[in-house]
Amino acid sequence: MTSVTGGKYNVNANGQSFDIKIPAGIKSGETLRVRGKGKQYQGQVGDLLIKVDIASSDEYTRKGDNLYKKLFLVGK
Repeated sequence: MTSVTGGKYNVNANGQSFDIKIPAGIKSGETLRVRGKGKQYQGQVGDLLIKVDIASSDEYTRKGDNLYKKLFLVGK
């Protein structure tokens, strides 16, 4: 659901734990750049690139920027 509404996500990389901001509406296959959290090389710290892979859900379906949930109602 964070992929639709946006929010924070905790990442563990290169011996550090930190939160990254997930923008609302992000899609699988997109890449997030986290400046200054990559590997150190020749005295400089690079950027960390994170490729987004959104897990499917049995409860929700996403169509564009909309999130759908099926409800089964029983009548009397």
